[in-house]
Amino acid sequence: WNMLAWNAPSEQLFAGWLESDPEPNLLRFMFLNPLARSLVVDWPERAKRVVAEFRAESSHYAPTESVRQIVMALCEESREFNLWWSQQAVTAREGGERRFHHPLLGDVAYHQQTFHPAGHGEVKLVMLIVQ
Repeated sequence: WNMLAWNAPSEQLFAGWLESDPEPNLLRFMFLNPLARSLVVDWPERAKRVVAEFRAESSHYAPTESVRQIVMALCEESREFNLWWSQQAVTAREGGERRFHHPLLGDVAYHQQTFHPAGHGEVKLVMLIVQ
């Protein structure tokens, strides 16, 4: 859930986050960065789903200290994350439409595709394709 690389259009969409965060992480963005609540359309629904997706993926890495640390920190710093994490919902990451309300671009929609490179289970490529 740490952002390892991104392209210029991603940096434009997520202006105010990717270029300013030395270690961008999607969970911290969704729950601790005020930009997420205004940028992500239907934030409560999307954020709740992100928690369930993270729970599903992190079950493979539950014993790791880094997963425990981010979960504990988010539970302390975000009332919503704490609530949704405690509900223990699990769901697979799926594609589909992702909508944003960008301060300069206006309302934009993308189709999300996620790929898991063979032999690198700890990495995924998430693409937002302009509709």
